[in-house]
Amino acid sequence: MERVIDVKLTQAVTKMAELPQILNSHGITHSDVLGMSYDALPIRDMSIRVNLHSKDAIERLGICETRKSSDGICYTVVKDGIRYVHYDV
Repeated sequence: MERVIDVKLTQAVTKMAELPQILNSHGITHSDVLGMSYDALPIRDMSIRVNLHSKDAIERLGICETRKSSDGICYTVVKDGIRYVHYDV
């Protein structure tokens, strides 16, 4: 299990280093990024999550999955091995 986490961490760090170029290629600026997190749980496919500031920014990535709740709407796109999220409250 520890080896799996080490491999996922190495892959995540590599992907995080590529993030500025990935975002730039979709026309998303660094000011649109609210935060980024890494999840080491081996049950999840996506280990990197990027929270975006605007709905416009996440729509630039493609078709969003939407989920409504009492707190608002959550928009999600999985692209380039990264889960992008925007909450519209």
